[in-house]
Amino acid sequence: MKHKAVLLVLFLTCSVCAVAQHTLQGTVRSEDNKFLEGAVIQLQRDTTLIGVSMTERKGEYRFDNIEKGDYLLYVSAFGHQPIRERLNIISNVQKDFNMTVEGEALLDEVTITADMSQVIIPNATGAVYYLSNHAKGLNNPYEALQEIDRLIIIPTEKKVMLTDGSSPLILINGKRFGGGIDSIDPSLVEEVELIESPSARYVKDGIRSILNIKMRRRAASYYNANLTARHMLPLMYGITMPYFETGNSRLSFNVSAQHFYFHNDDSTWEGWQRNAGYYKDSSGDKRYNMQNFYGEANLDWLISDKDNFVINASIIVSPSKTSTSGTGSLTDNGSFSLWGQDKGNYYVNSYNLYYRHVFTKSSFLEATGHFNFNGNSTKGHRIEEYNDWTYDDLYDFDNYRYSGGLELDFTTRISGHSLEVGDHLNYLKDRIRQKAEGFPAFHHSNYNNYIFANISGSLTKRLTYALSIGLDFMRRKTEGKWFNYVRPVEAASLNYRINQANSINIRYNLENTSPNVAQLNPYNTSTDSLVINIGSPDLLPTRHYNWRLQYRFNKYGWTISPSVAYNLHTDIVQRIGYTNPGTSVYTSTFQNNGRYRMLTASLSLGYQSSKWGGISFSVNNNTNFYEGQCGKNYFTFNANVYGWYKKLSWNGYLNFNPKSYDINSVTKRKGAESELTISYKISNALSVNVGMRYLLGKLQSKTYMTQGSYNSFNRTINNDRGFRPMIGISYYFDKNSSAIQRQKKKLNSTESGINIKE
Repeated sequence: MKHKAVLLVLFLTCSVCAVAQHTLQGTVRSEDNKFLEGAVIQLQRDTTLIGVSMTERKGEYRFDNIEKGDYLLYVSAFGHQPIRERLNIISNVQKDFNMTVEGEALLDEVTITADMSQVIIPNATGAVYYLSNHAKGLNNPYEALQEIDRLIIIPTEKKVMLTDGSSPLILINGKRFGGGIDSIDPSLVEEVELIESPSARYVKDGIRSILNIKMRRRAASYYNANLTARHMLPLMYGITMPYFETGNSRLSFNVSAQHFYFHNDDSTWEGWQRNAGYYKDSSGDKRYNMQNFYGEANLDWLISDKDNFVINASIIVSPSKTSTSGTGSLTDNGSFSLWGQDKGNYYVNSYNLYYRHVFTKSSFLEATGHFNFNGNSTKGHRIEEYNDWTYDDLYDFDNYRYSGGLELDFTTRISGHSLEVGDHLNYLKDRIRQKAEGFPAFHHSNYNNYIFANISGSLTKRLTYALSIGLDFMRRKTEGKWFNYVRPVEAASLNYRINQANSINIRYNLENTSPNVAQLNPYNTSTDSLVINIGSPDLLPTRHYNWRLQYRFNKYGWTISPSVAYNLHTDIVQRIGYTNPGTSVYTSTFQNNGRYRMLTASLSLGYQSSKWGGISFSVNNNTNFYEGQCGKNYFTFNANVYGWYKKLSWNGYLNFNPKSYDINSVTKRKGAESELTISYKISNALSVNVGMRYLLGKLQSKTYMTQGSYNSFNRTINNDRGFRPMIGISYYFDKNSSAIQRQKKKLNSTESGINIKE
């Protein structure tokens, strides 16, 4: 009996030992022995991800309930060389790390094979994502980014959007990046940060979101190229985008281009106008043709480990023509036939210089200089022929703009908090000349000095924050008259991580929008005999106050995120109008007319599988409250699906916006911007694709407008934008003389061009 008791005790002891649970903990510091906040520690066993931990202010991490065995530990922190280390855990382990600033040293050939795609780490400004092993194995960066649940990616057109249809600013390792993301190797992507509450550095420019892709360095000589081309059948719409890059550990050069076009895009239209003493209706056909040529060159020189210099040049040329014909009738004048034509051509030349100097391991200065010059010619001609008279009107504008600036940004870390300060100087000069009427040229100049500061970090283990403020000093000269403004810019956000799967975020920002040159232009841009369209040179900036509360759940591949937002807009620049006494001609112009509020309730839902792909959608219910009016409610819907099976892959998106409001108008729409594409991979570099665009049928819109005694209605049916098949090819080629290359910086133009047509 005693022997049996001893055996039982031994058995239980061995069992307990076999399932003993251990703790792995430690700290992460920089080379100068300071704690590193925000370092990510991944613990992997074989190909299974055991857990992920992120260091807080004191650089601490911890894993509990770890079984005895062999593990792989991977430590990463932005701007530092990753650490990969194998551990044999047989008891509690204290493991501390000191990380070196990222340099040219090669890393050990240890591969992280755990799938991190379902790990999402929320913070005060957004969330951090990781790519799956499948995504990292792709050579197409656009396909790789599809698994970020808040993004809608169209690989065949190289588009990156948020689920609300907006486009984020793209950064690479925190630096502005122009042109696309063609040079990115997905296998080198450490993490992807989606910032939905940018600092005052970006809020001032109206940037609402940022996609920051953090990558390991690339070094040694290499070259890569890719080509994407897609066209409708028949050839009504198409896009072609070639890219080439070559370089080595210190110097890189790349060129990219894009050609986009609409050819004979036909639509039908009808409308009416009503005012005191007349009623006019008309209908007819419209044909639209346009081309857009874009070219860019970028030279990146890593002078030393502390100095980086970049030069960039780009050009855009875009001619367009719209032809209109139809018939109609006018009270007391009888029937008429009409013909119209609008021609436009604009070009943008942009030149940018960038310099970055590292003072210490956590402090650096960035200087960006830019100069742009661009022009725009706009012509409009309309003829209405009645039985006994003819209306013939023409406008012909010749416009140009010069702009430039210098931006200084300094970043450092103080006691575990990130601090950023900056000073941005910008200047632009516009000239608008109406050649047809011989009016004197309209001149507009704008001087802007913007200073800001931003601080972010952790308040507790679960609570992160970001706080920034800026002052925007504006001095505008319009036809010899000076306008001076000082406007604050503010941004603040808090994020509380309830646990691994749940978090809650609150955000606030204040931004200002200056009137554009089309809203300031005092010359008529309408050829309609009953309507005058002019701007107002005395407009003030509009102020936007935005608050948002968001909850996020992420587990087992599911992401659920409801939110509510409140927006207050004051001094808004909006269209108003009046009827000229005695002529019944309606004049449409702009003014800073009071305020309006918007309340938005949103829900985003997504599911991602590492085996086949993912699906996501979002719905927004919006209510606008204009002064003196009842609330106006409308919704938007966006959906995205992607996946793969062997050599096949698919991608689909839908942006549906059935109704929208302005203070004196409503627009109703049918159809949606949508597409489904199926690709077949012929080889690792070459794939072909077929697709269908405008999946809900022809795009249609109706706009009703009421302003005083003037009423109007316009309806357009885009006959060529419904159920349109497309075919295309994608080619990606990458040749490296070594396994690792450093990541370059590209600059983006600060100019979109002068345009006097809203």
